[in-house]
Parts: sequence; structure tokens; C-alpha cells
Amino acid sequence: MKKFKYILVLALLLVPVSSISAANDVTLDAAINIELTSPAMTLVLASGSTFSTMTVTASTVAITLSAGGSITLSSVDAYTLTNDKSADISCPGSGQNSSVAYSTAGTITFTPTTVKCYGSSGSTSGGTVTSNPPSSGGGTPAPPTSPANESTGAGEITSNIGAGAAGNLGAVTIKGINALMGNGATGSFTLSGATGGATGGHSLKVQNITGNQATITVSSEALVFTLVAGNSKNVDIDGDGYRDAKVTLNRIVDSKADVTVKEIKVVKIDGTAPGSLVKIASKTAVYYLGEDSQRYVFPNEKVYYSWYDNFNGVKTI
Repeated sequence: MKKFKYILVLALLLVPVSSISAANDVTLDAAINIELTSPAMTLVLASGSTFSTMTVTASTVAITLSAGGSITLSSVDAYTLTNDKSADISCPGSGQNSSVAYSTAGTITFTPTTVKCYGSSGSTSGGTVTSNPPSSGGGTPAPPTSPANESTGAGEITSNIGAGAAGNLGAVTIKGINALMGNGATGSFTLSGATGGATGGHSLKVQNITGNQATITVSSEALVFTLVAGNSKNVDIDGDGYRDAKVTLNRIVDSKADVTVKEIKVVKIDGTAPGSLVKIASKTAVYYLGEDSQRYVFPNEKVYYSWYDNFNGVKTI
């Protein structure tokens, strides 16, 4: 007897190289999130997609379709969904999802980039981008010659800290703050905790600015990582297991790092922590609680039992 009658969401970060076997026997009842790490991004495979197998690596998504299969893959960030089949990339414009609909038998491999699809139109190596002009209030990534007081991140620069100096970045919210920081510069900031995340004072230090990358240290407890321009990292500021801040290196300009910090909304469930198994009392699905405060469902029993031996430890909420 099937223990999972309703399969809603597949967390592909749970099965970084997962295969779901043959002949279009996978049909999604609800959209699933696909997490890539190089570069960091979240893609969405639409509800109703039908396929045979799927393999996810740090930077690619390969989906095999048998005859009659079809998928729609999208990016809420309007990233360019480069693929090896020259499938058309739909790009309505700023603030809209980019997407690729595909229904030809065979394997299509996506290698997405963090370049916004509405920044250009016409033929690309991964298909034709169909793009409308950005809507009012939207924008495209600033060219290298853009003024140093304009940011490619959250908007107008709110802080400008010189090399080796210290300054106050202010209060970080979901909207975010934006700063230009010289090599060795340190900026202090606070998180309000209004979203359920970390509270108190923290700091961000920029070092080793070379070419288009920089090393960033986020403290309370030091978190050190190197980002290439255009990439982001979600970090756990207070060590509670939940990622509560997003740090983005927008670009290197005039030997300074253009950095954006945004607070991430954290949803905590009493008696649980990231990595817990939970079940809603009125539903049959067992969820995996992720570090991003999202609940993920295993696609089938086989995948579940590759992770766990039994259902002990499942908390009903």
C-alpha cells in the first residue's frame, strides 16, 4: 500500500542527483522547487509537468521526457534558462517569471545563469529570448560604467565605507540595505527579528577584492564565504539552523564591493528544527523541514526510505 497518496512538492536539494524512473511515470500534482548552488538560485517545475527522469547537479537540471511528456521550468528571478535544445525562453519583463515550456521526447539539460533574461533579446546559445521592455519601476543590471552611487542591488547606496574603515549599515529588513565597501571595510547592522529571524547586532566585512569577486565575513559567529559578482548566499546569522539573511555581491566597482543584505522571513514550528520530519494532522504527506523554513515532500516511498528506515520521529503539527 502506498504510504504517500498525495505528493505535493519535491525538494531536490534532498536528492541532489535524483532519478525518478522511466516512461513519463512522474506527473506533478503541484509545483516543485529545484535548488541550485552554483550559482545559487531556486527554479520551479510547474504543476502538471510529466516526465521520465530528472537529474540535478550544483549547476544543471537534466530532464528526460518520453513521447507525450511535457514540462515547464521557470525562474521567479527572471534568470536566463540556458539549455542545450535551443528551447525558447519566455521573458515577459522585469518583475515577471522567465520560463521554458518543452515537450519533445529526449533529454533537455538546463544550465541557468544569473543574467536577467529581460536585459537582452534575440538568439542565445540556449534558445531565443522573447522579451518585453521592463515594466515601470523595474531595471536591468547596471553596466560596468554606471556611477558608483548607483547600485545593481536593492537600489540607492545607503552606506559607503572606505577601505579598512568601519561604519554602520543600519537596520536590515526584507527590503534590504545596500552598501559600497572598500577592501577590509566592516559594516555593523541589526536585524529587527520581525520576520522571526535573528535579532541583535551583527557585522559584515569585505576582504580580498580581486577582479569580480570578494570574500565576505558575516558575524555574530563568523561566517566566511567568497562570492562571484552576481551571486548570493543565504546565511544563518544566529546559529539556530534557519537561514535568516541573504547576502549578495552585486559587482565590484572602483575597487569596492557593491553588497546587498536582506532579511529572510523565518517561520518556526514549535518543537521542531531544520531537518525535522513533520506531518499535518489532516494530511497524509510527511514533510522535511528545510533551513529555508519551507516544507518539502518526498516524491515517493523509495526516495523516503533512501533517507530514513521508518516513520519514527515524525511530529504531527
